[in-house]
Amino acid sequence: MPIEDILARIDADAAKAMEQSRTAADSQKCAILGEAQAAVEKILAAARAEAQQHAAVTKERLVSAARLEGRNRLLAEKQKLISLAFEKTLESVQRLPDDKYRRLILSLLLKYVDRGDETAVVSERDAVRLGGAFIDEANKEVERAKSPSGKSRKGHLKLITQKEETGGGFVLRSGRTELNITFPAMLKAVRDRMESDVAGTLFG
Repeated sequence: MPIEDILARIDADAAKAMEQSRTAADSQKCAILGEAQAAVEKILAAARAEAQQHAAVTKERLVSAARLEGRNRLLAEKQKLISLAFEKTLESVQRLPDDKYRRLILSLLLKYVDRGDETAVVSERDAVRLGGAFIDEANKEVERAKSPSGKSRKGHLKLITQKEETGGGFVLRSGRTELNITFPAMLKAVRDRMESDVAGTLFG
């Protein structure tokens, strides 16, 4: 075979080999690009799903926080209104005319006195409002009426005064036992129950 034919054959074989290599490289490149694209899509899908989940969680937290803040504000406003109502109630009781005030204190004594020999402690201001004859009148009423439990009572109540202001009402002492029947204490007990009911309604 002439040398020219041999060289032509070599050139043709080399060209064929190069074309085959180029085709194989193109196929490999396409496969790699396809795999990379698939990996990128997978990563993007996972990122989108995570972002959506995070957004949903964040939204729920924000909504929950807003609801809690709203409830707290509502509770605070309710407490302000309750405070104002009880302040006005206490003021109205303290401003009662003396005769009505005496009847109120007497009704409380009749309700809470058990044996009839207890000591009622009042402020100096209340002692003046009640007057010197009040305890004698109270003893007659206590002795005449039975206790809330149905027992007979003595008419030996004692009334003592203290300099400390009580806000109205009295402290009933029997031995080592004290019963706080001052108006601020009674109103506080009622208010505590009301605030508990309000909180239970909002957060229960």
